[in-house]
Amino acid sequence: MRSYTFPPRLKCINTTKIITQSNITFFNFTKNIYLNHLPVIVDDATESWPAMKELTVKKLFRLFTEDPVLADHDLCSFETNIRGYNEPGGADKLFNNYLSGNRRPFMAQWNNCKREALRIIREYYSKPYFLPSSVGQTLTGNWFFVSSGLNKETNHLHRIPLHNDWIWLAQIQGSSLIQLRPKHPCEKTCSTLKSIKLNHGDLLIYSHLYNGFYNPLNKETILIAQGVD
Repeated sequence: MRSYTFPPRLKCINTTKIITQSNITFFNFTKNIYLNHLPVIVDDATESWPAMKELTVKKLFRLFTEDPVLADHDLCSFETNIRGYNEPGGADKLFNNYLSGNRRPFMAQWNNCKREALRIIREYYSKPYFLPSSVGQTLTGNWFFVSSGLNKETNHLHRIPLHNDWIWLAQIQGSSLIQLRPKHPCEKTCSTLKSIKLNHGDLLIYSHLYNGFYNPLNKETILIAQGVD
């Protein structure tokens, strides 16, 4: 359900920075954030997630190669900056090369949308506690954005390819630079939100008024994205 009361461009006209909150109630999230399309970082949203203690790049790749369910189900989308890996079998090649010690700097992103695979992945995280029961996570799966050896800030940001009513990003390992750019026609009246730093354990949630972009800031990073409708 999209939260329109006023024209969308009026919802973000006064938003010039990201606020950080914790211990948010359902009521406060709905009234102050959801209905106002207000992007927010929630710094305690992932505290109970097994992913925060159990997932590193190495453990994540091992999970995808050794778990029988994940190994048996192809990724729904996979893309990397390594030439020759954007083809069938490219993900397995990247995972296995990394695990065998043949490590080269890379960025990779992929979508998990197969129901059986999602059951495994969602054992490592849960619906953010502040989302009311009327707001559900999409059935189109989640996205992983993973990098190793690319920890320099650059002017090139990478687009987050989700187009849901709301999107949350959780920093599982390392940190990332996030930028939110207002979509048409909001870009004429609303500000681009730059230099948003997501640290380990932070969760950023933003609405469909923005396009999200990211860049890794540490030697190894894991970012999970999930759509919310």
